[in-house]
Amino acid sequence: MRNLSLIRKVASLLLLICFVLPLSKCESAKEPVTESAEKPVTAKTPVKETSKDSVYVDGYLYPYKLAQQGLNRIQEGTLGFGMLDLLEIVIVFFLPFILLFVREKPQTIITAVASVFVGFPLFFWVFFWGNPEWGGILAVICWIVLLAISLITLFQWWRQRKSHRLQGLA
Repeated sequence: MRNLSLIRKVASLLLLICFVLPLSKCESAKEPVTESAEKPVTAKTPVKETSKDSVYVDGYLYPYKLAQQGLNRIQEGTLGFGMLDLLEIVIVFFLPFILLFVREKPQTIITAVASVFVGFPLFFWVFFWGNPEWGGILAVICWIVLLAISLITLFQWWRQRKSHRLQGLA
């Protein structure tokens, strides 16, 4: 049990670090490079600058940019979508660390339930929006480890309860 607690702490801290690491890389988010070796480039239209509202930094998707997008949506008046963005970020990257300060039983139950809700946005950010990057892969592995620890702990509690019932009947 003590080893599982240590592994849970390490995975929770790694998820905090993943908040600033790239989740995925999207090639379409970069500006297309034009090959013009024969004639000089003349700009007929203004060069498109990277939007401050973009969730990509040089083609990489970062969680902190997703949080910034959520704050921007709230400021623009779309409170529902902005709050949803921020809630997803908090649950995926900060909830496991916050739960380290709670007793083991609620921590285990909340982590197991949260894993269901974390799966979709994390899968979407890491595997659907582009090519997975090491920050996204690390976040997925951490959540798999946290879910496995929660399921193991729940199973151990169930076995202990079952053995106590059998001892009470004998």
